[in-house]
Amino acid sequence: MINLSFLKFISNEISDFTGNTILENNLVWSNIIDQDGSVTAPANSIAITLVKIEKETVVNKSNSIYKDVGYGVSMPSLNINLFLQFAAYNNDYGEALKQLGYILSYFQSHPVLTKQNTPRLTEPGVDKLIFEIVNYSHQELSNLWSQLGAKYIPSVVYKMRMIIIDEYSPIIAPAITKIAGTLDGKN
Repeated sequence: MINLSFLKFISNEISDFTGNTILENNLVWSNIIDQDGSVTAPANSIAITLVKIEKETVVNKSNSIYKDVGYGVSMPSLNINLFLQFAAYNNDYGEALKQLGYILSYFQSHPVLTKQNTPRLTEPGVDKLIFEIVNYSHQELSNLWSQLGAKYIPSVVYKMRMIIIDEYSPIIAPAITKIAGTLDGKN
């Protein structure tokens, strides 16, 4: 499930990785601009914004199941990718680039988070998260910032795959144990 407490574990991992006070309390999950056009990200922070949700189409699971009591069908789980933007909102351009460098360093050294290498990854159904940088063209980057309603500031977007949402309970039908009748339709 997508919730802020789950997402905050990512910013906590990044803060712990830096081991210094540069990013401590400066990673903020926030829109950059509010609906009325005012800046919502605190000064000297890195605003982490969910900019896109995408269905993962590579995964293909069968939705038929078998249980001891019979056969049934369940809806396949929903596998999604989240696109996270890390934008360095700082009046000191050099400091903004330095802060962004910490983000790049973290994901370069931690591109895959698992329950084995990341004890804080406790979300049910999430066994592994893979982070990859998104390469935007100048036009795509311009479109993104226009949609956000802000002027460009140093930023990077990572694709976080794969969140699995599987909330649907299967419908089980009893197993067919006997067939009666004839092929010509007469009993």
